[in-house]
Amino acid sequence: MKKIVYALAFGVGYVLGARAGRERYEQLRDAAERFQSDPRV
Repeated sequence: MKKIVYALAFGVGYVLGARAGRERYEQLRDAAERFQSDPRV
């Protein structure tokens, strides 16, 4: 459980702190949605 929370916190921090733009944000969001909907998680 700690690993999931850490990964989410890292992702949020990256998105908020990065200057990669909207395209990178969309990629990260899509990856997070795929991760969340994965039955193994």
